[in-house]
Amino acid sequence: MNVSLPKHPTRRQPVAFLIPAVFALCMALGGPALAQAPSPVRVDTVRLEPVQQRRAVTGEIRAVRRSLVASQEEGVLSSLLVAEGDRVERGQVLAGIDAQRLNVILAGREADLRASQAMIAQRNAELSVLTRDVERLQKAVRSGAANEKELLDAQSGVSAAQAAIAEAQSVTASIEAAIELLQIRLNDMTIRAPYAGVVVGREAEIGEWVDSGDAVVELLQTDPLEAWLDVPQQLLGAVLSSREPIEVHDAGSGAVIARAPGRVIPLVDERARTFSLVVTVANAEGDYAPGVAITGSAPTGELVERLTIDRDAIMRGETGPYVYVMRSDAGGAPATAQIAPIAPLFDFQGRLVIEFGALREGDRIVVEGNERLYPTAPIVAVEPGQDGTATAGGAPQPPSAGG
Repeated sequence: MNVSLPKHPTRRQPVAFLIPAVFALCMALGGPALAQAPSPVRVDTVRLEPVQQRRAVTGEIRAVRRSLVASQEEGVLSSLLVAEGDRVERGQVLAGIDAQRLNVILAGREADLRASQAMIAQRNAELSVLTRDVERLQKAVRSGAANEKELLDAQSGVSAAQAAIAEAQSVTASIEAAIELLQIRLNDMTIRAPYAGVVVGREAEIGEWVDSGDAVVELLQTDPLEAWLDVPQQLLGAVLSSREPIEVHDAGSGAVIARAPGRVIPLVDERARTFSLVVTVANAEGDYAPGVAITGSAPTGELVERLTIDRDAIMRGETGPYVYVMRSDAGGAPATAQIAPIAPLFDFQGRLVIEFGALREGDRIVVEGNERLYPTAPIVAVEPGQDGTATAGGAPQPPSAGG
């Protein structure tokens, strides 16, 4: 008789809810269910290692940047394209200032530029005529047909024309600079986001007059964020000398927010006698926000003996984290998977330090294939083969499903 077994608990399924159903089904099926083939799993050994003791600390999530985005120009606010809660990208238009007056001024300066350029062209034409006169008089003086004074007067005219051209060119350059400034001011009439973030406040409304420097919207950067932990001053030396990453947890759920090297702010608060340890928090999905309470662990410099386990072994249920430990029956029956609750402490060289409890040094815990297990499930430890298959006791085994 083919009977479908209930789905095995995953990392997110509540174990306590499934245990009664599993036992009830085993009792109903009798021998056939209990005699199923052991599931191949990969295991790792619980170790007792000297680790640097850590101390729990608390803190909060903070924004890297939070700005009142201001207008650089004065005028009437003609458009406001965002509202509280809107996510914006860097360079996105947030608001606009009425630019009609500046456009009129710009049109006038562009007309001045055209007139100045025409004046330069006229001066160049005059210089060309005067230059030809000088050349003609030079020949006439050499032949005795003109006197020296006429030549000198013509040369003075050429010099005056060249000076007039230089003056016109300076005026043109001044007008061009004024036009460039007007174009910059016109561009500043459009207020853009200086970085990607979320609008958390509007400081002005359409139709209001805003002066240069007045805030229009408040913008909050949400990725990345920073975890600020308050660490007792006596741990400053140990934190500065430590090379281990700092693990940050959500104070409410206990979930790991970040695991990265921290930055020490070497400034002790005079009242709290603590200093700040800052860890960058990636927040591309927007799961966290400034103000969220957090916990972390700071090194104390003291070495203690602690149990460590492979992180891949951790499962989570309604009652908290747990692992499957491999227990053997003295009667020769296959080993079974037994639940062992754990109390995580902190990260250590890629492993997890846990409190002493249900596990002991040398226990073998399941690190691969645990997603499909249930309490008392028969299991067999395997090792990865050279060809991608698994081997148990030297005999090739097919790869486990989902493992």
